[in-house]
Amino acid sequence: MKLFKSALYVGFLGVAAHFVGEALDRDRFNENAYPFASRKWEQGGRIYRRLGVRRWMDRMPDMSKILPDMFPKRLTEASNAETVRRLIKETCVAEFVHNCLSILFFIGIWLINGCSAEGVFLGAFAVVCNLPYVIIQRYNRPMLMRYLRRLEEKQRGEVSVDNEAETEKFKV
Repeated sequence: MKLFKSALYVGFLGVAAHFVGEALDRDRFNENAYPFASRKWEQGGRIYRRLGVRRWMDRMPDMSKILPDMFPKRLTEASNAETVRRLIKETCVAEFVHNCLSILFFIGIWLINGCSAEGVFLGAFAVVCNLPYVIIQRYNRPMLMRYLRRLEEKQRGEVSVDNEAETEKFKV
């Protein structure tokens, strides 16, 4: 029965998180401030490339492909600076939501199952399931920010954007 309650709790929170995430005001998220700013040890997202994020990120479930009300999480050749700015904000929101889910999953499952080995395992499992999504956001955000700078420089006539970054894959 505890396992059923835990699954029900996780399912409810997962659905609720979508609606909460969509309702959050993107202007309240600052990609240049804690906790979203890239830390020195992250090397502008390159540390995540060493974890192979580019190989596995497209295999992760993506709600924006399923739910039409979500902002599309891909850059195209037609993407402009405003689209890139919005994607940067979306990475902050996604990171925030997945971190909150990790905490709420762990606490809720622990409360349902108690301090048993099963409760600790299920709580830790729920946290680990959200970790790849946080990593994807922390990998993409610095690259999107660099790409935005190049787009803005191009608009001012300072530099060309035609390079590898233009075709870089991003997943929010």
